[in-house]
Formats: sequence, structure tokens, C-alpha cells
Amino acid sequence: MEAGGLGVLCLLCAAKRLQCVQWRKGPLVNRLPADARFNNRFHDTRHLPNGKAAGFDIVITTAKVPGRKPPVLLTKAGVAGLHRGAVIVDCAASEVFCPNDKIYELRGEGANLSTQALKEYYLKTLRNYPIIAVEDPFEQNDWAAWQEFMKLDLSFHILGDDIFSTTPARIRKGIALHAADGTTIKPNQIGTLTETLDAVRTAQRGGMMAVVSHRTGETEDTFIADLAVATNCHLFKAGGLARAERVVKYNRLMRIEEVLGEDAAYIGKFALKSHS
Repeated sequence: MEAGGLGVLCLLCAAKRLQCVQWRKGPLVNRLPADARFNNRFHDTRHLPNGKAAGFDIVITTAKVPGRKPPVLLTKAGVAGLHRGAVIVDCAASEVFCPNDKIYELRGEGANLSTQALKEYYLKTLRNYPIIAVEDPFEQNDWAAWQEFMKLDLSFHILGDDIFSTTPARIRKGIALHAADGTTIKPNQIGTLTETLDAVRTAQRGGMMAVVSHRTGETEDTFIADLAVATNCHLFKAGGLARAERVVKYNRLMRIEEVLGEDAAYIGKFALKSHS
């Protein structure tokens, strides 16, 4: 299971919380507000390990930490106080699913779990962490598992990436089956801007949260920042505030806010299920 998202999740028009980032003027963290700084030995975010498409990846091979409470582990991993930070978990379940045996192979846990066992594992484990969303908790074609999970009326969002792939037809199916309450939106996943906009509209009209996201192999192009604001998406995900291809996207959000002026609305935590 991949541990993802121990980093920065930028809500739309969050520029008021950050100052413009320019690497040549010194460490980024010194120009962040005090409540956004990482409370650990990584005083310069450039020394933090970067996830492929998440925030700053902290390698956690197992969710079970003998003798330690999970919040302590997460605080030392870089979250500056759990009342100020939160976690999105990208389970990437399709990557550990064995289609022949119909099981999920969790090597870090030393366990092979059925779909039901995996669901119970999530319910037991996730309550120990400040989870605001879980992405791809089950195999991408196991619609029944997604449906059953959604019926539990969880306190966090269930986001679909692999299961929807920014594809309007699959998003419509997900809405009809109530398989998730959010979907990632990646223009280079579906291939055209026309289809991307269709995917966003399909999700929003069906009451599903749209999360504009970057992908592995990103460049310094900033278009997805404009797309997120223009389509009024709930959330924007561009990874941790390190490396140029990520930072430029957050800087673009700030430039957009400057242009919009008073018309720029920062919805903050109210974009999330637990605060809606």
C-alpha cells in the first residue's frame, strides 16, 4: 500500500495563506506563515523525500507502530500539529490486487486480504489518523466494494482516480451506483480538454466533488491551476511545495487571486465533508 499525501493540499484560492515562492531567496519554509511550517528537523523542504504525485512522502511500511501512538508518528513525520494538518491516503488498491486469487497483497503488513477483510482493515486503521479523504481504496473494477464502503456513511471523502480515469462515462456510472463522492480530474489522463471539461461537469452535476490533480511526470506548465479555478472545483492537488513543476502551479493560483481581487473566494475547510 502506498502512503501518499503527507504534505500540502491546496484548496482553491488559498493564496492568502502563502507568500510567493522563489527558491533563490532561501528556504521556502522560512517564508511560510508560522502555522504552516513543518515542526521537525526538515527545516528546508528541499530535503524532504518527494512523492511521485503526492506531497512529501514519508516511508511507512506498516500502519502498525508498536509502542507508538499514530499521531506522534505523524507529527514527527512532518505534520505541524494534527489540528493544523490532515492526511489524504492514496491506497492505490489496484496496484496490490491479485486478480487470479482475488486478494489484496499488503506486503508491509505481511497479509493477504479479501475485499471484506480489507474494508475491515480500513475501518480499524483509518480512525487512528486525521483522514479527510481516501483515494482508490479498492480495485478499479470492483464497483460492489466501492458501493458497500460508501454505504457506511464515513466521515471522510472517498475519491476515485483509477476507477474513473477522468472518463465521463465511468463517472456517470459511479454517480448512479453511489460508488464514491469525489473524483480526481487529470487532463492528460483522458487526453483532451473537451473531455476533461465534460468530466468535471458530469461530476459536479451528479453531486460529486471534483479534484483537479497533477500526475506523475508533470512539467512546469500551470494550466491545471487555471482549470481548477475556472471550473470551480472543490480541491486542487499539485503535490508538496518542493520542485519547480509543483511550486509554479501554486504561484499561478496566487496570480489568479490577484486578478480576481475581491471576487476570489477561499472556502477553506468548508470544502471538506467533515466541515460542510
